[in-house]
Amino acid sequence: MKAEETWAEQATYMYDFHIQELQETGSMWEKLLKKYLGNIPGKKVLDTGCGTGFLSVILAKNGWKVTAIDNSSDMLEQAKVTAEQYGLSEYITFLKRDAEHTELASDTFDAVVSRHASWLFSEPVTAYKEWFRLLKSGGTLMNLDANWCIPLGTSEAAEQFVEDEKELIKRYGEFQDHYHDKEMMVALRQLPLAFQERPEWDKKVCEDLGFHSIEYDFLLEEGYWNPFLTLRYRAIPTFVLKAEK
Repeated sequence: MKAEETWAEQATYMYDFHIQELQETGSMWEKLLKKYLGNIPGKKVLDTGCGTGFLSVILAKNGWKVTAIDNSSDMLEQAKVTAEQYGLSEYITFLKRDAEHTELASDTFDAVVSRHASWLFSEPVTAYKEWFRLLKSGGTLMNLDANWCIPLGTSEAAEQFVEDEKELIKRYGEFQDHYHDKEMMVALRQLPLAFQERPEWDKKVCEDLGFHSIEYDFLLEEGYWNPFLTLRYRAIPTFVLKAEK
């Protein structure tokens, strides 16, 4: 089974997880979006690989006209529930589309965003080409992701991940990590980005495609995660990559 299909099976869990995340740390992510995108009411943004709608609701709350796409019907159904819960359904258009082949019009969006999705793409270079095509001239790409396959390797970070897991079990007891359960780990090995050095890889692709003003950073500041997740993923920090068309 492909990683995307395996991940889509977690839709109900991810809905619960993201609702909790919005309540606990949503304000930090909102500040981050404003930092990189500005607070621009009325402008159009594409949330690609939207999952259960985490970024979509934050953006809609801040006045963006959001188009949210995912290739999983189950994820989209949960995203619609999220939007309804926050009273934002009329500000978000949900579409079932592949990030690599959206069938949306060129030069449409002022911003394209993605969060914890591109690691699952079967054609990540094609996705970046699509994002470039969809952006208006002067538009902003903001991709948030992480090297989720670090535990599959033999680096110091992989060793740290194992040690942190032992500590978490001591503190919280046995738990399930839907990013790294046994079935998901098997699927992860097949991904094109499984063992790429990111975000360096992403930066090079953006340069080759013609993006400019490319920059990236890692979200190491406290507040983006609750205490459990802060320890769980400290060996796999989320990066934010920004580029302009």
